[in-house]
Parts: sequence; C-alpha cells; structure tokens
Amino acid sequence: MAYRIHLSVDPRYRRKITDKRLREWASATLTALQQPDGTELELAVSGDDEIQELNRTYRGVNAPTDVLSFPYTEMAAPAPFYGDDVPEHDGMDGPFILPPDSGAILGELVISYPYAEHQAKTAGHAVTEELALLVVHGILHLVGHDHTEPDDQARMWAQTNAILSALGLTIRL
Repeated sequence: MAYRIHLSVDPRYRRKITDKRLREWASATLTALQQPDGTELELAVSGDDEIQELNRTYRGVNAPTDVLSFPYTEMAAPAPFYGDDVPEHDGMDGPFILPPDSGAILGELVISYPYAEHQAKTAGHAVTEELALLVVHGILHLVGHDHTEPDDQARMWAQTNAILSALGLTIRL
C-alpha cells in the first residue's frame, strides 16, 4: 500500500529517530487496519513543552503526555477537544472538499520524545520500541479506538499487541 505520511521531527531528536522507522511503523499500522491506498497522516515528534501546550490548549490538561491524536475523518471519534460535537467552521458554507485523487486524511499524531524516553526507561525497553508503540496507539485512536471502558481497552490492547508483533517487537501492553 502507498500511504502519505507527512513527518515533522524536532531538530533536537533528528539523530535519535529516523524518518524511515517512523514511516515503517505508521505504514504497517495503516496496513494492519486495512486503510485505503493514499491514506494520509501527519506525524510530529516534539518535546515535552510543545506537547504540554497542545494538551493544555485542546484537552485542558496542563501537563506533558506521551502522544496526542487529532482525528480528521468522520469515521473516527471527535478529537478530545471537540467534546460531543464537531465545532462550527467560521466563514465556511460547508465541509472542506478534498481533490478526487486524495486518500482519506486520518489526522495528526504528536509524540513527545522525552516523555517516550522516560516511559521506555521505566518499562525497561528501548526508546525505539516505545516510539513504535506510541505510533500504533495514536493511529488506533485516529480510526476511532478508545480505552476508556474495560472491553474497549482489551480490544485496543489486543490490536496494539498484534501490530507490534507483526513489526517484530516483543513489548506488550
């Protein structure tokens, strides 16, 4: 499958993670989720300060976190800052129309490298494994998975573990 994965990695972390690996993890996840050819995804790797600002702005939580997912598609649950309703589009008569050759735009993932590094150390595995886990986890949120209820969490964790296994990673939730 050919996916369009747009990356933005903070220069502070460019030598710690390669674009190739981020694309590999995202592509494998999209394939496992049977996303259509041409599906687009924005993926950013930032620092704690940047993700804390996003978390405060969009979720009302004034603390850094590991990954934030902002879905764009109707198939996914609204982003956390939407609440129950999708916000009004000021100055727009209708929804934004994509060109006919565009794939589905899933949304944006923002991962904090320092937070991932800390979690990896605490869990006793490599930071690259933690980053792979966060890419998979974030994409699952973009397509509508959640872990607020025990049954939903069990399904999401099982799917996460299956995708990580397919990537040859042994970490488990």
